[in-house]
Amino acid sequence: MMQHQLYTHEGKSVGCHIDTVRAHIYKRAYKQHMLRVPKAWSYDTCMIRQAQEIMRDNNIIPERMTLIVEASDTGKIYKISWARFDEKKFLHDRGFGEQFAVVLEEWEVEDTDSRQLSFFN
Repeated sequence: MMQHQLYTHEGKSVGCHIDTVRAHIYKRAYKQHMLRVPKAWSYDTCMIRQAQEIMRDNNIIPERMTLIVEASDTGKIYKISWARFDEKKFLHDRGFGEQFAVVLEEWEVEDTDSRQLSFFN
C-alpha cells in the first residue's frame, strides 16, 4: 500500500496521510489551523508516532521523509525534512491534544500559483 491514513489522538481522520512511495507525510489545512503564537504548523504527536511505525514497517529511512502542509485557502505549500522537523519541533497542547510544532521560519514555502505559472516560462 502506498498511502496510509494517519489519525488524531481521538481516532479522527483529518486528511493526513503518509505516502511510502513518494516518502512524504502530507496534510491539507487552512491557514486558520496554523498555530498563531508562535506561528507554526503542528502535527498530533500520535500521527508522528504512527508515521514512525509505518516507516519502520516499510523499511523507510526517516531521513528520506518530507513533511508537507498544503494551506488550501492560501495556495501555499510548506515543506520540511523529517530530520529538520525532529530537530526543531516543540511540544504543545492548546486544547486539541499534544502536538509537535515547528515555527514557520523553518519551513520551505512554495506558492502553487507561481508553481503553475513556471510551467509556461
